[in-house]
Amino acid sequence: MSDKISRVQYLASTLDKPLVFISVKATGLDPEQDRVVELALSRFTPDGGIENREFYFNPQKTLPRSTCEFLDLSNSLLQEAPIFKENAFEVGQLLNNCYLGGANVKSQLVFIKSEFDRAGIPLPLERLPILDVMGIHSNFEGRGFHNIKEFFLKESAKTNSRSSELVGDTVRVLDAEMDKYGIPIQIDQLLTFSQTYEDFTAQLNQRNIKRLHEEIRALKEESLLLIAERVLDYKNENDFFKYCEKHNAKVSYNSQTQTLEIEREGLKKAIPSSLLEKSKIVFSDLPLKNRGI
Repeated sequence: MSDKISRVQYLASTLDKPLVFISVKATGLDPEQDRVVELALSRFTPDGGIENREFYFNPQKTLPRSTCEFLDLSNSLLQEAPIFKENAFEVGQLLNNCYLGGANVKSQLVFIKSEFDRAGIPLPLERLPILDVMGIHSNFEGRGFHNIKEFFLKESAKTNSRSSELVGDTVRVLDAEMDKYGIPIQIDQLLTFSQTYEDFTAQLNQRNIKRLHEEIRALKEESLLLIAERVLDYKNENDFFKYCEKHNAKVSYNSQTQTLEIEREGLKKAIPSSLLEKSKIVFSDLPLKNRGI
């Protein structure tokens, strides 16, 4: 392999069809109710070509200010964008007959499929082979650690990164995973950590609604914990509170449990005492025993 190209580029050169990485942003976590508003793709072809595309979609409704800030997108930008149906054929062509890569890519495809269903257009993803960097990470490190950007790239993860940034990070993470774990640069080896979209949707159809909502809640809790972990980066409570507000989260004191709670999207979670004990902040409302003092 040439030192001038990445492992991902070399991998793509060995394939019989393109390797396409995606990142999707939606207005919420429910694929039946929420809409895809941003889609970024990075397409590696066997002949060495790399094509980066970014789409914005009109959700056909005005989004709350908090949602716009979290997505880092404005209503004015989205209102001028086409609806998903207008670009569905082009998106479908980019995703058809390829190897598909991403982080939690199968969950992102559920949102894309919902948009195709609403548009009344078949989604050409039959037996699509999926290469998921989270699947590779979980196989080697377990499922408890989710901030793969910090883990592999030693860079802080932002909660409101653009899709184009996220898809670029995904490509770099896959390259780092192959290096760290000594995975041969062979598609068959990498696909052993994942499954096809058809297999995934078959499993999804077998799940009941309660299970799906439990998974959505778990994702929200993980997101809250990532925000809470930033308490270690600040020296006074006001700066930490401002950081939380920027990411649509609110911190409050629960007098009954004598704990600090972080809240977003209707979900509350106590900030772990292990974080508070390591923090340099002396929270004015928090009892001494909960500060590690």
